[in-house]
Amino acid sequence: MLKVAVLILTVIIGVVYVMPYFLAAPANDTSENIASGWSAGVQQWVPLWNECGVDPCVIHAFADPIVYKHPWMVGSVPDTFDLNITYTASGVIDVYVFSLDQYNAFANCQGLTICVTGWYFHYHGQSATSLMFYLAEGCAQYLMVFASPLGNTHDITINPGVEVAHDNTPFATGVCASS
Repeated sequence: MLKVAVLILTVIIGVVYVMPYFLAAPANDTSENIASGWSAGVQQWVPLWNECGVDPCVIHAFADPIVYKHPWMVGSVPDTFDLNITYTASGVIDVYVFSLDQYNAFANCQGLTICVTGWYFHYHGQSATSLMFYLAEGCAQYLMVFASPLGNTHDITINPGVEVAHDNTPFATGVCASS
């Protein structure tokens, strides 16, 4: 529904903009898993993104983002949660966690970080890793991005294993603390 609204708005105002892929968590019992973790008083990790549905998760080549499809995938980082980003990939990818404003700059600059200002989380050039991000514990202003490195000329298949664990703070964190 949102993609249709964006497309209609794009046609009305006459702007051509390529929407990046949005990561979709599969239908599962995530909310029940989180609730059971809360009631037991333990931090329980639950899957946020571990598949792309029927199709494989593919990050397209960055050689020409106008000609090729989107050279990145983006997904939300939930507020009051720790984020564990784990993946394996058929090639080297970059991982970013941007604020909403930073992501907007990144997307409007065709996936180049030269337009992004301020501090952001960046993990460069690995085909497999496990990373932790904690600044969303008190802030609902972040997006994670899996990107094809600049100059990459082939598609990369990614096998995600992104998990979250509830861990809220009584104070604002990250970009929310500086607002």
